[in-house]
Amino acid sequence: MKIREKIFLKGLRFLISGVFGALVGLAVIYFLTEHVGIWHIYSFIIAFIPSCAVSFVFKKFWTFKDKSIEKIKNQSFWYLVLSVTYLIISLTLIYLTVRILNVHYLIAQALWICILFYPDFIITNKIFPARKTQ
Repeated sequence: MKIREKIFLKGLRFLISGVFGALVGLAVIYFLTEHVGIWHIYSFIIAFIPSCAVSFVFKKFWTFKDKSIEKIKNQSFWYLVLSVTYLIISLTLIYLTVRILNVHYLIAQALWICILFYPDFIITNKIFPARKTQ
């Protein structure tokens, strides 16, 4: 398989993994905001935990095909650092998008997920590097 095809397939798996994590997050956000009455920004923060966990598992074991357990503490630490960074950036951008542009909070969340996809892929690829074949 050519390098381009491998990168494309890895990117596609990354996208699907991210969609699963995002759907979990959006479902929690929607439930907490619409049914519990929590402000959408607080809902985003709460939804971060299950969304991040689902994304980590899918990305580590499926997207990047990293079955190793010995590096999981280090990888989960750096993935959490990356995710918290994106959480802060996303919350800021979502807040501004909702307040200034008057965009619905779920649409704003989906928009920023799409915009941050590529940098997230590049950085996450460094957390789960490809194994060197002998």
